[in-house]
Amino acid sequence: MSSIPIYLPPDKAELRQGEIVTGLLHSALTGESLVQYMTSGNATDNKTSVVRYEYALVMTQDCDLEQDFTIRESGGTSDKLLQHILFCEAAPADSFHEDSALKSREIRKHFTNNKMERYQYLGAIDASVDSERKGIVALGLDFKRYFTIPTELVYLQLQNGAKRRARLAVPFAEHLSDRFFAYHARIALPVQHHTREGKEPAG
Repeated sequence: MSSIPIYLPPDKAELRQGEIVTGLLHSALTGESLVQYMTSGNATDNKTSVVRYEYALVMTQDCDLEQDFTIRESGGTSDKLLQHILFCEAAPADSFHEDSALKSREIRKHFTNNKMERYQYLGAIDASVDSERKGIVALGLDFKRYFTIPTELVYLQLQNGAKRRARLAVPFAEHLSDRFFAYHARIALPVQHHTREGKEPAG
């Protein structure tokens, strides 16, 4: 019985949920330029800040990505066109040991077993499924570190330097999606269920 693949090479068409992209750039007006525009109606200096993401994973749903890509390829217009694509930043998993929340060996074990709701661990990717044939080290994701880029700028970057490296296979992409969106759907409670009027129960 063959083993279930965790990673696959990237598709040649639309981006896929759980796809690993390297070298994406995110740009925005600096705070100074933004305030100038808000107060005067223009930003004459047009200063921008640019962030380069070494690794990022696509979090937008497959069906939305497919519909958007098909419409763009046909040159059509539709309310199904995506204005932005959602990504979660990733970094080499070893760098997460510097996070104060992951200092102890026991907690790092929970991290690598994906038992911490805020984080996702992804095992190393073999060169055979990496489009660059280099392989990728094990990665970590912090679900608080997400960002969006306008869709047309994402595909423009993919034609000019950013790389589609590999993607998570089913059901691993769905597992990541479920954990990511569950984290952002959590409800903050004023008190825990076992408390009464904000106080610990007596006895």
